[in-house]
Amino acid sequence: MKELIVNNAWWGFNLDYGLLHLQIATPFVVFILLLLVIFIMSKWLFQPVFRTLDNREKIIEDSKVQTAATSVEINKLRVEYEEQLKAARMEVSEIYNLTRQEALRQRETLLQDVHQLGEKELEKGKNLLNGELKAAKAQLQLLTHKLAAVTANRLLS
Repeated sequence: MKELIVNNAWWGFNLDYGLLHLQIATPFVVFILLLLVIFIMSKWLFQPVFRTLDNREKIIEDSKVQTAATSVEINKLRVEYEEQLKAARMEVSEIYNLTRQEALRQRETLLQDVHQLGEKELEKGKNLLNGELKAAKAQLQLLTHKLAAVTANRLLS
């Protein structure tokens, strides 16, 4: 019976090469099974893997685009920051110069006031000194007259 099943299997086409027994239908069945395995693997294994790879590539491209946009925005903000910093420095420099000029004007005004005050004090001192000089001369003349009178009295007496 076994021999009958083997001989009649796969429509009864057998090739006998001594030790090698080949039935004609076997390669067709193997080919169909191979196609079936390829189809199943493609459907359940390869397509999800390829989808995942495509999604990753899309995410990477989106990240590159976003990075480029962010880089452009950063450069724009940096240029704007540098312009604002330059404007602030110019403003600070202008304020410093105006303050310095105002301080120099106040200094000049104070120096003039002090100089005028000094001149007034000097004039006052000169007037006081002239007054004291006149008083000293008058006293000296008085003393000279008294001394002359005392000397004349002593010489005449």
